[in-house]
Amino acid sequence: MSDIKLVIFDFDGTIADTMDLGLSIANILAVKYGYRTVTKEELINYRNLATRDALKSVGISFLQLPLIARDFRRELNKKIELLKPVKGITGVISQLHLSECMVGILTSNSTKNVTSFLDRNSMREMFHFIQPQKSLFDKSKTLKSIVKGYRFHSYEVLYVGDETRDIEAAKKSNIPVASVCWGLNTKKVLMKHKPDYLIESPSRLLDLVHNQFK
Repeated sequence: MSDIKLVIFDFDGTIADTMDLGLSIANILAVKYGYRTVTKEELINYRNLATRDALKSVGISFLQLPLIARDFRRELNKKIELLKPVKGITGVISQLHLSECMVGILTSNSTKNVTSFLDRNSMREMFHFIQPQKSLFDKSKTLKSIVKGYRFHSYEVLYVGDETRDIEAAKKSNIPVASVCWGLNTKKVLMKHKPDYLIESPSRLLDLVHNQFK
């Protein structure tokens, strides 16, 4: 693997542990938008589905999605103090920040939510940029724009995410992608979508970036 000069992180599920709070908010919004609620016991079944398939399974139409995403971000902002970093991720990002790597965030969450979370957890100074992405399924264009804007080659960039849609976006952008196994989608479904790397613990990400991955 060539030297990585820029690591771009997804936020929800990758940096922030949004599983329980996200499920709670999603179930609250289900009443308003008429899709099915999901219990904690049922969640594993949906985590084994690609993002698009999971949305269809609970009855969320793609026409509703922008409105649901907007309301989700608003509700999350009200409870942002309940959100915690994934165990071990803060130290990993800190080490990347202290190295020669540039570190950024590309997220379908809001800049306000991400900034508030980072400030609360003393992580804001670790990131060179926070790039919001309103569309859940159009990250590839923004990824390409970031790479072009910072004048990197695609092989000098690593995108890190927890969902199948992150793999899709990276592949469309011709950017290497590392899928993490601690977020929304399970290892099983991530493997089916063939990411370049599969990471089971935050510490392994450092090994990968520093060319020690075995």
